[in-house]
Amino acid sequence: FREWEGDFAALVAFLKRHGHLTIPKTEARLYRFVKNMRQNYKYLELQQQRGNHEQEQQQHHKDHWNNDNNNNNNGYERFTLASSSSSSSSSTRTTSSTSYPAAAAASRYLSSASLPYLPSTRHSLTPDRIRRLESIGFTWAPRQDSWNCKYDQLYQFWKEHGHTSLPQDPEYKDLRSWMTYQRLRYRN
Repeated sequence: FREWEGDFAALVAFLKRHGHLTIPKTEARLYRFVKNMRQNYKYLELQQQRGNHEQEQQQHHKDHWNNDNNNNNNGYERFTLASSSSSSSSSTRTTSSTSYPAAAAASRYLSSASLPYLPSTRHSLTPDRIRRLESIGFTWAPRQDSWNCKYDQLYQFWKEHGHTSLPQDPEYKDLRSWMTYQRLRYRN
C-alpha cells in the first residue's frame, strides 16, 4: 500500500513540476508505475469482457445440453463438474471417459487451456485508485489522447483560417507530420 501511495505522490509531484503526465523513460520508476497502471487497467477491462463472454458461452452450452435429443439432460451438469474440477486443480478429475465422453473431452480441453496474464499485485488497481488517478487527469489510452490533441489543434487552425493547408512555419511542423501520417493511414 505504501509503495503505491509513494508512486502516486511522485506522479502528482511530476504533474505539478511539468504540467503533464507524459512520463519519459528516464524517470524509470515513475515510468514503470504508469505502465503498470495502464496494463492493470487493461487487464481489468479484459477480465470484465471475458466474464461477459463466459456467461454467454455458459448459457449457450446449458441450452445445448438441455435441448439434446438423446435424453442427455444431465450433460450440462457433467460438463460443469468437469470444468470446475479442471480449474480447481492442475489434474483433471473425471469418473470415466467411457461413461461421459463429452465431459472427458471438455475436461481435457479445459486443463490444457492457457491461463491469462496476471498483473502485478504490487500495484493492484482498486476503484478508489482508479478514481484518484483519473482525478489528476491520468489517461488510460495515451495514444488516443495524443490523436485527440492533434485533431483539436487542426480544428482550431481550421476555425481561424478556414482551411487546413498548414504553412511551412516550424510552429506547425508536428501538426503537419501528424496530418501526413493520417493521410497515409487513410489511403492504406
